[in-house]
Amino acid sequence: MEQGTEGQDASGSSPTPGSQEREQDPRSEKAQPGETAAEALLELLKAYGVEYVFYNPDTSSVPLTDALAWKAVTQEKPRPIMMLHEFPAVDAAYHYGLASMGQKVGVAMIGGVVGTMNAKGAIYNAWGGYGPCLILAGMYRMTGTRRRDAHESVDQGGMVRETVKWEAEPRTLEQIPTHVARALREASTEPWGPVYVICNEWLFGGSGHLTGGKLTKPLPVPRFNALGAPSDIPVSQSALTTAADLLVDAEHPVVISGGMMGRYGATVLALTTLAETLGIPVIPGSVSAHGSKTMNFPTNHPMFMGYDAAPYLTDADLVFVIDQYMIPLPATAQVIFLDWGANFTSMNNPADVRIHGCSRLVIPQILDAVSARLDANAAARSRARDRYARFQAEHNRLRRIWRREAEAAKDETPIHTSWLGLVLSEVKTEETIVCGRCGGYGHHLMKTLDFTLPGTRFGASSGHMGYGIGGALGVKLARPECPVISLMQDGSFYYGAAGSVLWTASHYGIPVLFLNINDRAYGAITRGLSRYQRWSYRHDYPAGVWIRDPAIRFEEIARANGVWAATIEDPGELKATLSTAWKRVTSDGKPAFLDVICRTHVPAGDGA
Repeated sequence: MEQGTEGQDASGSSPTPGSQEREQDPRSEKAQPGETAAEALLELLKAYGVEYVFYNPDTSSVPLTDALAWKAVTQEKPRPIMMLHEFPAVDAAYHYGLASMGQKVGVAMIGGVVGTMNAKGAIYNAWGGYGPCLILAGMYRMTGTRRRDAHESVDQGGMVRETVKWEAEPRTLEQIPTHVARALREASTEPWGPVYVICNEWLFGGSGHLTGGKLTKPLPVPRFNALGAPSDIPVSQSALTTAADLLVDAEHPVVISGGMMGRYGATVLALTTLAETLGIPVIPGSVSAHGSKTMNFPTNHPMFMGYDAAPYLTDADLVFVIDQYMIPLPATAQVIFLDWGANFTSMNNPADVRIHGCSRLVIPQILDAVSARLDANAAARSRARDRYARFQAEHNRLRRIWRREAEAAKDETPIHTSWLGLVLSEVKTEETIVCGRCGGYGHHLMKTLDFTLPGTRFGASSGHMGYGIGGALGVKLARPECPVISLMQDGSFYYGAAGSVLWTASHYGIPVLFLNINDRAYGAITRGLSRYQRWSYRHDYPAGVWIRDPAIRFEEIARANGVWAATIEDPGELKATLSTAWKRVTSDGKPAFLDVICRTHVPAGDGA
């Protein structure tokens, strides 16, 4: 290093005390893992197969941050992935668990009271999206008196208790192994979900049960199988029999496959076979037309009818709802509800059959029962064949219309999202995973954006904006063999702390294509105001809608965080620029960011 005056570096500042010692290779210190409770915790996670910890450093979790430092230097597992905000840390962790298809649990480490407050929206999304993750939260030591003027809570776990499967705080060293084992078991037991474990600074790095900051004896590692997930709960045979009878006898049945049905590839295959067998149209997602939370039915299948169920519910005499809730259904139709989430099963909707169980197990059983009934019922087989032919023609008609609409809009400026979806489908591969929230663009974008393989789409869960931006990092680390695209909107960019996510992607070289759909507006607000149809609607929404004057230069934010970026305004340049970014991600192994200036798909006010 170039030197200035004696005792100073070139900048004129004095060297930090101890800096020369810290410049030595820390691996020469021969540290033994598991010497402190924090280090022992990481060794427990390693023993249980945890590969990454998505962490936001916080003063309430300093012992854990110190323990992670050794993992960072030695490249041992679990490897620390530093996030600059708590929200994307949890978002990344639970998407890691989702993308692992139940084989792994994502782990996030965040701060205590205020850190948990920052992460609460992501925890809420993980709860609604059945995201299997363990959230380790710091906590300042409690001495019986108020330690400081901030960062304390009488009941820290109470902040998240409503939106996690389990929350706890180990109070002794002996409780740490059993708490970790149970937390991982709870997160990965159906229905999956987030768990929250408080790591008190007093126990994990202070005094008390520790001698000089070190353990007096190693912590045991419980056998994971000994605390493993319980066996599956069998479903009532009478409910299965009734459901199969209703499906076979129906003249105009409809399937709405929502929620997290796509968590297992075998479930998607079973539903596909059931739809083919009975000739039933399938609408993934909900009547909101925003698309489903996961890819749960192939978009190129003859029984796929798009994401808007409303046109098919008018004449339906039976609706089979799978892992979906909050759906207005016709009063004249019989209804079958299937959901594993006890909190969501059919909600307040009336139903003729309610099945509380995992779709992975139930749908194959219903398929077997339906097939047996069709073998003995020639009239039902004939109805199924006729329906299949009719809806196959309808599917082909819809696909032609959607493509024709997209191609007709290819020269529109700003760019039409149906054209964006078509171009994106042509650039991406079948194995590409698309993560993120489409919002109001789903009605146009999702019509032309194809998903044919399970596990290639992770959409919005519980509505907190910013969903899936940090999640894309977790998806890529869980499925490194698959290209990953993060979809976001300008309105959700800041909610998901996207700038911090871009830094992490650049710092660790995580190759994700971040695609910002930018209409310079809060589209959801305009849709609400248009339904309200009062003063704001009549005067082109003068407040609370437009994100312009100035227009945000998102690509400059990406570049400032070390990520290659470009803005696309000309629809004629869309495919070429998208292909350039795609090559950078898939061939060069680097993250890329595209800001696509798109048409505002909102109802125009009377004064527009």
